Amino acid sequence: MKGNEKAIGLDYQTHPTQKYGALLAKESREIVMAGPLELIQGGTGLIARIPVYTDKTHFWGLLSVVLDMDSLYQQANFTALESQYLIAIQGIDGKGRNGDYFYGNSNIHSLSPIAFSISVPFGEWELYAVPRIGWHPETTAVWPFRLAIIALIIIFIAAFIFITRLLSQLQRNTLSLTNMGMLAEVGAWEINVKTRDIIWSEVTRSIFCVPRQFQPTWMNTTEFFKAGFYRKRLQDCVDDLIKTGHEFEEEFIIQTQNLDDLWVLVKARSIRSGKRTTHIFGSIQNIHKRKMMEIEHDKFAKNNELLAYLSSHEAILNNHLDKALSLCADACKKGVEVNRVSIWQFNDDKNLLIPVCFSHATTGSLEHFPPWRKAIAPEFFNEIENGKLIAAEQAKSHPATMALTTIYLEPFEIKAMLCCPISHKNQTLGILCAEYDVVSPAWGQSDLRLIKSIAAMLGSLFINKVHQKAKNQAIIDKDLAEQSAKMKAEFLASMSHEIRTPLNGVMGMVELVMHSQLTSTQHHQLSLAHSSAKSLLTIINDILDFSKIEAGKLTIEFVEFDLIEMLSNMLSGFVRAADANNNRLHIDLSGMKVHTAQTDPNRLKQILNNLLSNAIKFTHDGSVTLSCHTEQTGDQTRLWCSVEDTGIGISKEKLNKVFDSFTQADLSTTRQYGGTGLGLTIAKQLSQLLGGDLQAFSKEHVGSTFSCNVLLTAAKPITVHEKPDNSTLYILSEINEDYSKLLKPWYITCLHVQQFDMLMTQLQQPSSHLAVILDAKLLNATPRKKQQALKTQLTQQQIAHVVAVEEQSSETLSLFSSCERVYYPITPYAALQVFNFDYQDSDKSASVKTDSQVSADPLLAHSILLVEDNQINQTVAMTMLERLGAKVVCQENGELALAHLQSTNKPYDVILMDCQMPVMDGYQAAQQIRQGVAGKQHQNSVIVALTANAMQGDREKCLDAGMDDYLTKPIDFDELRTKLLQVKPQQTMQAPSSAAQQS
Repeated sequence: MKGNEKAIGLDYQTHPTQKYGALLAKESREIVMAGPLELIQGGTGLIARIPVYTDKTHFWGLLSVVLDMDSLYQQANFTALESQYLIAIQGIDGKGRNGDYFYGNSNIHSLSPIAFSISVPFGEWELYAVPRIGWHPETTAVWPFRLAIIALIIIFIAAFIFITRLLSQLQRNTLSLTNMGMLAEVGAWEINVKTRDIIWSEVTRSIFCVPRQFQPTWMNTTEFFKAGFYRKRLQDCVDDLIKTGHEFEEEFIIQTQNLDDLWVLVKARSIRSGKRTTHIFGSIQNIHKRKMMEIEHDKFAKNNELLAYLSSHEAILNNHLDKALSLCADACKKGVEVNRVSIWQFNDDKNLLIPVCFSHATTGSLEHFPPWRKAIAPEFFNEIENGKLIAAEQAKSHPATMALTTIYLEPFEIKAMLCCPISHKNQTLGILCAEYDVVSPAWGQSDLRLIKSIAAMLGSLFINKVHQKAKNQAIIDKDLAEQSAKMKAEFLASMSHEIRTPLNGVMGMVELVMHSQLTSTQHHQLSLAHSSAKSLLTIINDILDFSKIEAGKLTIEFVEFDLIEMLSNMLSGFVRAADANNNRLHIDLSGMKVHTAQTDPNRLKQILNNLLSNAIKFTHDGSVTLSCHTEQTGDQTRLWCSVEDTGIGISKEKLNKVFDSFTQADLSTTRQYGGTGLGLTIAKQLSQLLGGDLQAFSKEHVGSTFSCNVLLTAAKPITVHEKPDNSTLYILSEINEDYSKLLKPWYITCLHVQQFDMLMTQLQQPSSHLAVILDAKLLNATPRKKQQALKTQLTQQQIAHVVAVEEQSSETLSLFSSCERVYYPITPYAALQVFNFDYQDSDKSASVKTDSQVSADPLLAHSILLVEDNQINQTVAMTMLERLGAKVVCQENGELALAHLQSTNKPYDVILMDCQMPVMDGYQAAQQIRQGVAGKQHQNSVIVALTANAMQGDREKCLDAGMDDYLTKPIDFDELRTKLLQVKPQQTMQAPSSAAQQS
């Protein structure tokens, strides 16, 4: 188009010089060479007219190819020829001798020229030539003339052969493009901005459903676009295109001449001359099918969301009928895009349909709507009772709904109805109606699916109304259940406080004793007691936190811990229980590749606690084995733990029930072994919360294996021991146990020696690193002389050694009495600790600091007011705080604390406030302090709740009362220290006292 802008909008049918060629090409359906003629944009050109037909009879238009005559003359070398010859060409529009001259002078005939005929598409030209020197030149001058003329003719013929082939190819391409446009329903259009003339292609006319003689104008074209948003949007886009030249591509709805709504895609561009737009042109595509599919898809997705919302709504789930009906009506109204929705219910005799809900009316106004009677509309009732969907596009003339015209359709201006039966188990209960104020609404498959789904949902709701008495009883039962739940929650809250208070005393006192001067045996026993108390506390937390269990939201805390230590200590804690049933405990950690990792150790311990206690409880005179290994899959590390026993086992048909709440294998099991049946249920849920699962495998009278797995994060691999390969741990024991795998993950050799003399011999072998575990019973059974020889050898070679004893052993050892002790079963953690011991002469006992010698923590020189009514808990808390270097004053209740603060000018760094106290509790005391009752100097003091209340919401209750933070009982020493550092960080920067430094 570039350079030919002036030709845009030219009508060949009215142009005097171009009309002939255009009409001839149209009628002949062949390529016609028109001209040469003067071009509108300037110059002279030869125009090839290529007719385009969309089918055998339907003329689409012309494709015109312009050849510049000056360029053609130059290629034919006319300038050089005319220096010697006179040349003329006759035959405008290919008319040959009947056409006008378009090159040279017609007077050339008087000079007797040589004439040549040149064929052109759909015609011919006549070429005349005469030598300028006349016809009597020498012979040598005639032959060059003849050769030049022959060359000229060859050039013309070659040019026209090339042009003919090119034009034929263009004609084929144009026809293909036109056919593609018809198939894709893409039409073209053009507007002359200056004259407002509009040209439409045949495809464009077919999209608008107008006849061929229809003449588009600016006004009637705009009116095809749907009134309102789309017509206004078209006008704005076209105005912007004309003003700025900005292209646009928009989707519109048009109304064809057949009054059908049609989605089209309009693309437009502009041709500008300077800053002015002269022409705009573009395409229009019929996208109705695609757009309707998109709309149907979007509606399908929207309806799915509505159904999902209804299915999960509390009113639907809990059968709150009035609210549920309203929700269903509103959802149906939104989904099928209807004016209103009504819901009707059959009476017992099925001769009345009674309104129960309208999307536009309140429940109280339903009495103003009369019921539909079967006697008036029998066909309507029959269709509904037969479960048929009634789609009345014109309700007043539809056979089923026309009987409702007087009583319902006309008063409420309803023109179309979509009625779906409400059924439940083949019993028709009512009808759901979508009511329109227009005729023939477009119902898609998604609309029908939605109304059927909502009707099915209503059927489930209606069936409850049939049993109204049962519903009323359910309401009564619900009230009783709520009262019972409230009482249960209050009971559990009270029990939480009552259990935690003494447990705080137990754990606190144990922890205090653990920090005093103890033998290794005493420290080990207290460690197990403290670990057991902590496990009990974890279980109490799960059982008593009623709100979390009901909501299924148990708290998971991911912390880093030592897997080997935790698993080893887990097994050690069950030694006494296993001994009571005459069971042997085993542990196999040979498959462990990870030493430390992150998960919730308390939850993991709770799972294994349950599995081990069950295995020991259901096994007598047998064995229980804890086997653990880690598995790496991609970036994930997983811990697998299996507890295998040789107990009573579980039959195959009962195995699937063991994970059900309050369920054991059978009633005889419950009677014999006791238990609530909750343990495995909680263990499985915890396994899933930790990213794994719990499975059971069992065979009756053979034994059971419970295998759990959890996901580990931030896993750190086991560090292989740095000693050479001949490093060895010797275990002298008569117990028949496979110790070879004990330290396998560290690549440390463990040799089990069952005879005293054999150990003496082995110790004489050269080794880079040795350690020895000696069985206490075997030592006592060995003569003192041999014991002395062993002790001497161990001392001379400086070999680290310990004595292994049973948990409840009362063995007295003379020569080895001062040795450190380990307890059966020997765990990997205990064995590793022994192997890593630095040799120390056990006869030279190290001095041990007493409590009075232990320095106070220099980082916590706080002044603390402790408000606590329980004397044991007072002792525990004060001792812990004094160990931290705090100066503590204690008051027994909130009232005494307020009186004390009123008499004290200097504020305390921290106030530790119990919540449940006589006279005045901690909540009231905190509120009084914040209100300034104790004095302005104490009004902003840091108050930390120190309470046995650990139910859901207790923390918020403390904060609402004005407290700054929250600590639960039993008090954990490390947690107490951390909390004090958090609430008073400036104190932590004080320099240690000189006394502390000396200590």
